[in-house]
Amino acid sequence: MGKYVSEYALALTYKQGLNVEKAKYLAAFCIKAAKDHAVSCGGKTHVHTIQGDGDIRIIDKEKVNAAEDYSRGLFDITRHVLDYLDTRGITNDEAVGPIVEHLKNTIIRFRKQDRLKRAAYEKKQLALKRPAK
Repeated sequence: MGKYVSEYALALTYKQGLNVEKAKYLAAFCIKAAKDHAVSCGGKTHVHTIQGDGDIRIIDKEKVNAAEDYSRGLFDITRHVLDYLDTRGITNDEAVGPIVEHLKNTIIRFRKQDRLKRAAYEKKQLALKRPAK
């Protein structure tokens, strides 16, 4: 069951030419959909990438958790966006502004957190590569 839910989420969001960064978030989004809507799915999420040289890398669990959190927020925002498409229920076009502002702020906050985590990860990787004295 979870396979079909995640495939549906993928069909709704996939765009040709994804890079690895976008694919990681898309994977988390699809997995989150399956976890939320298929009783047989749950537990911790593990994401792996296959590099151009064939090397398989495990994505840091903090990054996966952040992507899942972002997906949760994205699902919530999508629900609100659908509400705002109803011109009979919400007649005032000015009411759209707050949801757009919220979406913008959510994306900016996520991007800032992602940059900080990426910088910390890269710093950690550099420290591991330095020869011991």
